[in-house]
Amino acid sequence: MVGSKLAVCAAVMLLVSSGVFAESVVTGKLTISRLRAIASAVETYAVDTDLYYPQAADMDELAAILSPKYIQNFPRDDEWGKPFAYAVSKDRMGYRLVSGGADGKIASASREVGSPVTKGSDDLILENGEMLTGE
Repeated sequence: MVGSKLAVCAAVMLLVSSGVFAESVVTGKLTISRLRAIASAVETYAVDTDLYYPQAADMDELAAILSPKYIQNFPRDDEWGKPFAYAVSKDRMGYRLVSGGADGKIASASREVGSPVTKGSDDLILENGEMLTGE
């Protein structure tokens, strides 16, 4: 009797945790979609400005530069409700967009264009049009 109750509890826990995992995966995919939309606008801006990416200190500045000409509805936040981060290299030839992922915390190295991906971080990083993490 005790064994069967434990089996039922284990099955319920598995179902609940897999539902949470599935929700997290969907949230991550939707966040990646938002990152790609912003990246598309950044890339189009660069084509219009002789391949220089926009100089912006934060997402509000980036939105002011890109919207509405390059993107109608500029997403400032990820699907977890946390703001994205944007960085551009000094020569404006590279850029990085970052979501802090499920924990909402962006590793400092994730904010630097060209820096290696931090091990163990759940940050979603898109750099120069390519996803570095999250896929």
